[in-house]
Amino acid sequence: YVGNIFYNTLLTYIDKPEDYIFFDTKTPYTNLAYTMGYPKARSEEFVQALFTQNVNARLNIGGHYKYSTSVGRYDMQDAEQVSVRFFESYNGDVYRNNFTATYNRTAIQENGGIMNDSIITHPETLKENEYDKPDDIPVHFTDQRNTLNTYQLFYAHSLDLAYVERLDEDSLAYDVPVATAFHHIHLLRAHRKFTIDDLSQYKNDYGANLPEMNNSMKSTSDTV
Repeated sequence: YVGNIFYNTLLTYIDKPEDYIFFDTKTPYTNLAYTMGYPKARSEEFVQALFTQNVNARLNIGGHYKYSTSVGRYDMQDAEQVSVRFFESYNGDVYRNNFTATYNRTAIQENGGIMNDSIITHPETLKENEYDKPDDIPVHFTDQRNTLNTYQLFYAHSLDLAYVERLDEDSLAYDVPVATAFHHIHLLRAHRKFTIDDLSQYKNDYGANLPEMNNSMKSTSDTV
C-alpha cells in the first residue's frame, strides 16, 4: 500500500481509500463515541467524532476525528493513533465525485521486550512480590519511539457518456447509462521517524559495542 518496508508494520493503523465511507443524508448527522478498557493505570481509550450534512440534494460534506491510545501491559508500551478526515461527495444526474483529505499519526514506544523471559515462563523461581505487576518487569529500552505521519488526498469521479431509453412498468420513459468513464487520483506522503535518546543501552543490554566510528554518538533520530 505505502510501498516502503519501513511502514508495513504500521499499515493496520492507517486509513485507506477502501475504508472510507461517504454519506447522503437529509438531515445533519453526528456520531460521538467513547470507550475505555480497564485497569485505569494501563487503560485503552478510544474517542470518535463524526459530523456530516448535505448542503443540498446532491452535495454532502463532513469530517471525522478518531483518537485511540493504549498504555500497554508492560512498561514503555505506550501507543497512540490520531486520524483526521474531511470528505465531500456529489451525486449528479451525469457526474459524480468523492473527495477526502486525511491525516494519520501513529506513535509507538519500543521497549525491546522484557529482559528476562523466565520471569514469565518460570514464575515459581521469583521471590515473593518481586514483580507484583506486569509493568514492574524490566524491559530493554526506555527511550525508543516510532512515529509515522501520513497525508493523503483521494479523488474519485465518474461521468456518464451515453444513454438508452427504457420504459418502466407504467410505460414511462427513463434513461439508462450504457457508457460511463471512471477516474481516480490518490496522493500519499508518509514520514516515519525512529528515535533513541540513549544509545548506551544497546551496549549495556546486549553486550555489543557500537561501531568504533560511532562511539561518540549518544542518540539517534532516523527518518524515512
